[in-house]
Amino acid sequence: MRLRSTALLLGLAACDESASTPLEWIDAVVPTNDATPLPLDTSVTPDGAPMPLLDLGAPQDARPDAVDAATPPPDAAAPVFPLEYPVPETCWDDLAPGTAVIFAEGFDAFAEGISFGPNGGLYVSVPGENSVVRVMPDGTHMPFAEVPDALGMAPLLDDRLVVAQIGASIVPEDIDGGVWIVDAAGLATSIATGIASPNFVVVLPNGDLLVSDDFDTRIWRVTLEGEVSVAIPDFPSPNGMALDPLKQRLYVVSTFSPNGDVAAYDLGPDALPVVESRRTLHQLGPGRTLDGLAVDQYDQLYVAANLRGQILRLKSDGTGMPIVVADDLITPASLTFGRAPDFDPCSLYVTELRGTRLWRIAVGAEGASVP
Repeated sequence: MRLRSTALLLGLAACDESASTPLEWIDAVVPTNDATPLPLDTSVTPDGAPMPLLDLGAPQDARPDAVDAATPPPDAAAPVFPLEYPVPETCWDDLAPGTAVIFAEGFDAFAEGISFGPNGGLYVSVPGENSVVRVMPDGTHMPFAEVPDALGMAPLLDDRLVVAQIGASIVPEDIDGGVWIVDAAGLATSIATGIASPNFVVVLPNGDLLVSDDFDTRIWRVTLEGEVSVAIPDFPSPNGMALDPLKQRLYVVSTFSPNGDVAAYDLGPDALPVVESRRTLHQLGPGRTLDGLAVDQYDQLYVAANLRGQILRLKSDGTGMPIVVADDLITPASLTFGRAPDFDPCSLYVTELRGTRLWRIAVGAEGASVP
């Protein structure tokens, strides 16, 4: 067996050897977690040594403009968790930041990927049904496209949707995954193969795609013409990815690494990540199973801690402690900010790995633009 990393060893060791499909893997690797929660302390490394605060190296004038944090948020949006910035006027005021409500439910199987896309719609992937489903502003939903083993998704500027096909097997030597594009009419077309278990998708400023595989150590570059190459060769169990608001930096989280890594890469002149620029921003410790990732207008990171049932907010400069934005969720997976009419631009919409619901969580900040 081609075991490429400690991350992969951890993931496969947690699985029942007979579990080969994504649905079977979820049943095997996502049990009810009765362990005592680990403290969210990023001031020390897993071995107890002090964790240095890392300098991202970007000039301050290249960061999003700071606002007067002393300005109070609107009374109607009194936060449940600490805010670094005032709540923008564009935010809906029906939920206080930190409030989570069920936005939609009743999918035929668990929903994993999520993205806004064609026709200004919200879409979720349902891998067990080989489908992409459109979710309406009132929470109703309907089939939109057929994509085998559909998982992570990302929008293109031309009103199309990129969809990762995780494949029927998570075993690394089974190269059965791919990348599809779905047009505004719901027609799905395969554009690339040759990746074992594609998971998350990000669209780079030059139009190329980055595709993660959390059972591998590689992040792949995929062009819209179907060319596949390695963009990042050695990151432990890469999963959620996102760009900073200025599209100068890539953030990546690790699912099965013992350290629970959250890292950053600079983007080079070709818009691809510069491998040598990797910086570890946070290490959240083992057992977090970090999944989806999103970034707001202030360059704050939001990470789904899957088994812990939490959404965490992290500072992108590597300082400070994680803030729990939402707790007691059921295995939160992928997340995206509202990006269409009749959806709150200051809420995260979150899928469940072991469930058939879609959550809306107000966070008091708009999402960074995508792509």
